[in-house]
Amino acid sequence: MKITSIDIWDSDVELAPKWQAWHPVIIRINTDEGISGLGEVGLAYGTGHSGGAGYVKNLAEDFLLETIR
Repeated sequence: MKITSIDIWDSDVELAPKWQAWHPVIIRINTDEGISGLGEVGLAYGTGHSGGAGYVKNLAEDFLLETIR
């Protein structure tokens, strides 16, 4: 089994007008056997989500996807 792709979603969710927006960063890792796994960056509140999404993207490009090229 080998990793074939990594999907990263940086979402914006507004729960109610008075609440702070929620920004879940969801990650899906896909394999050549059709198996995928989901994960989340634990920085969904405030402005940390964009940094978390960027960190995961860089990590995926530098380490995980390098092994499949």
